[in-house]
Amino acid sequence: MAANSAKIWTISTLVESTRTHSNCHFLGVAASWLVQVGIECYRCVRDIVKSKNEGEDVDVVVDKGERAKILGKRVCNVTVRYGVSLVFASVGAGIGATLFRPTTGQSIGCQLGEMAGPIIMSLCLANVPYFEL
Repeated sequence: MAANSAKIWTISTLVESTRTHSNCHFLGVAASWLVQVGIECYRCVRDIVKSKNEGEDVDVVVDKGERAKILGKRVCNVTVRYGVSLVFASVGAGIGATLFRPTTGQSIGCQLGEMAGPIIMSLCLANVPYFEL
């Protein structure tokens, strides 16, 4: 009976810690995502204005449609990168809280998940030809 209740406590701790951490961590990731997308939009607009002022320099000649495609790819990459970071940090926090003390383990697991997420994503998406990182 005691072993069964310990197993339920472990699963419960894992689920609750992951849920709580993902809700809290989402705010930070959303703010970072918004800033990063804003930077990418600014770069796109800056390049358009810069090319108009310089009279379409030879190495800057790219039409607005091509710039929009590049912006779309960059926003997609930022979204995937931050989404993966959020998922791995939340799962890492849950696993860390289960293996160690809840406060310390959650912090350690979150940091390890944040580091491992982008690495695992780049390894998994390395063979996808249309997805350029």
